[in-house]
Amino acid sequence: MKTFNTSAVCIPEKHYMVDLSERVKEIKKMVDAGKYFTINRARQYGKTTTLNALSRYLTAEYEVLNLSFAAIGAAGFKTEEEFVRAFCRQIIRRSKAGFLIPNNIKKQLEEYVARKEDKAKLDEMFDTLLDWCDESERKIVMIIDEVDSATNNQVFLDFLAQLRDNYINRDTIGIKTFHSVILAGVTDIKHLKSKIREESEAKQNSPWNIASDFDIDMSLSENGIKGMLDEYEKDHHVRMDTAEIAKLIHDYTSGYPFLVSRICELLDTVISGSMSLNEVWSARGIDEAVKLILSEKNTLFESLTKNLNNYPNLRASIRSILMEGTKITWNAFQDELDQMQMYGLIKNDHNTVRVSNRIFEIMLYNLFLSDEELKSNVFSREGELAKNQFIEDGITMQTQQKLSFTSDYMEGAHPEILKRLTETNLLKTTGYGMDEFSEAARDKIRAACEAPEADVYFLVGGTQANATMIDAMLRPYQGVMAAKTGHISGHEAGAIEAGGHKVLELPHHNGKLAAEDIKECIKRYQEDDNRDHTVMPGMVYISHPTEYGTLYSLSELKDISEICRAYDIPLYLDGARLAYALACPENDVTLPDLAKLCDAFYIGGTKCGALFGEAVVIPQHDRIPHLFTIIKQHGALLAKGRIAAIQFETLFTSDLYSRIGETAIKAADRIRKALEEKGYVSPISSPTNQIFVTLEDKKASELKEKAGLGFWEKPDDKHTVLRIVTSWATEDEDVDRLIDIL
Repeated sequence: MKTFNTSAVCIPEKHYMVDLSERVKEIKKMVDAGKYFTINRARQYGKTTTLNALSRYLTAEYEVLNLSFAAIGAAGFKTEEEFVRAFCRQIIRRSKAGFLIPNNIKKQLEEYVARKEDKAKLDEMFDTLLDWCDESERKIVMIIDEVDSATNNQVFLDFLAQLRDNYINRDTIGIKTFHSVILAGVTDIKHLKSKIREESEAKQNSPWNIASDFDIDMSLSENGIKGMLDEYEKDHHVRMDTAEIAKLIHDYTSGYPFLVSRICELLDTVISGSMSLNEVWSARGIDEAVKLILSEKNTLFESLTKNLNNYPNLRASIRSILMEGTKITWNAFQDELDQMQMYGLIKNDHNTVRVSNRIFEIMLYNLFLSDEELKSNVFSREGELAKNQFIEDGITMQTQQKLSFTSDYMEGAHPEILKRLTETNLLKTTGYGMDEFSEAARDKIRAACEAPEADVYFLVGGTQANATMIDAMLRPYQGVMAAKTGHISGHEAGAIEAGGHKVLELPHHNGKLAAEDIKECIKRYQEDDNRDHTVMPGMVYISHPTEYGTLYSLSELKDISEICRAYDIPLYLDGARLAYALACPENDVTLPDLAKLCDAFYIGGTKCGALFGEAVVIPQHDRIPHLFTIIKQHGALLAKGRIAAIQFETLFTSDLYSRIGETAIKAADRIRKALEEKGYVSPISSPTNQIFVTLEDKKASELKEKAGLGFWEKPDDKHTVLRIVTSWATEDEDVDRLIDIL
């Protein structure tokens, strides 16, 4: 009966293992093309198993000289002569194991080993190897495993230089040499010159610069793991859901071969002794296996932590990524990142540094939380509370900063705003918006709106702005007309009603109000003989974009404005996401249009790049008497008014407000396109930064586990509508990750 194996090479006849045939075929294409290349992957990443499978596969067409530098001791690398003797011994041993070597070549190699005087050097040995390649009826492929044991030695560089010289001569003057050479190990050969050569020689070319890039994925795929489990299920009949178990294992390991095999090995040999079979091959069983792995003192973890300790700056950065959610951009020219990727600890995930897999993340959490130095920082001071943010019962609760497309106010502020706030931080200015920064911001907004006489006030947030402005524009007996889906109708906790004004809900049309519905509401009130007993429609509230992400056309806005002016009631526009409307190609409404058609509106900052703040614009000066006092009465007047004003001054400098909006729209368009291509259904056609998608409840739950997506509504018992929102800070890498998840 086969077993799972985590030591040395895996043999298909003896061990349960992922089918490597497709990978081997891809590598053979490189061999067929005569490529020289390096397979450098982290420890216990299945290199030797892959080379063994490759060697078997190639023997049908090639002579395969399969060697390992692990068999050469340190003395064998001290001098060129000792290396030649050790290398020749390896080839001779292969002949004793059945590998066919021409007698004359074998005798020559044996003579090199036996020499006591005038010992053979590299060029002499390579002359013999070239003779062998010339005489051989079939092309010779040389595979050398465990090259790491040689990489600290000058003689290895000289060996590579010989291979390089012969490779070039093969293609230029037609000499017969090895058809393909494959070196395998952890170390990327390109690092050798920096490890061995003196600084004065650092600019010399690497002797392995002839090598082709090896981009073949060596991790184990979810489907490949399933195939291995299918074979186990066929033998043992444990009734596991192989697809589900493969997914769970891959989620923990990201396909790291040793970790995959170790989980399965522990389930089969250890966990099975304490659980029933149907529990062993389940999520609970896998969690228990992961706990056992984390408690082991295995060579893989020891190697990773040793290498991490060699790079204290990178260690601190990785701790910051895991503990604080810090994002570090990948830099291919940063040697520490390159080294730690080589050792398998981190990976380049859409140009962002990530820990390679979930198990490594948990291992690092445990390491960082137990470090003596942490006794002096927040994690130690907070004790179990801090630890529980990350780990529960030995299992990580948050493996990396989760993708979030929940809303457009999740980030802080645009860097230009933070820079400007820092520059002006210690200046002493008048309060309550009477300072020079507030006036400068007002002037820029007036210019953008082409409304030189406009009053401009800076309030903290959207609900505060809406409640204050609606109360200021209505008489006590009046109410505000709004779409049933409007923000003041369902998302402000009754703030308008708490101020003494009823929200008069009207039908919506994709989130928008229609001029005819407004007219009908007013006429209905006027024609009601009992109107003195009811709430008078006193103003109109709309938002652009709407709660559905839809846009008013200029024509629609003109129609609404015309009705409002015909009945002498104010039109107020909520612009919480106005930057995204203005940046949308489908939009034909400008800031000057708003100033001409609305009695008041606000330009959103909180959701559009500011730390906080909304700029309320009343195009007609003194349209609302004593508004300053009304704002104060509502607790909405900032003493440090310049803090909000500086943000808007920055947003309206160098067209930043427009550029901020464009970033979100481009990201949203990419997501919309991906949803359409993948067959998702959108119940609302929104051209702005809000995207809505209808999903079966199970699928919705699965997606929300992987990314922060907003719940919108339940259209029926079996489906959920989720909202995806991009922002000024949405990065291409995050969009890529979301599309991958979708």
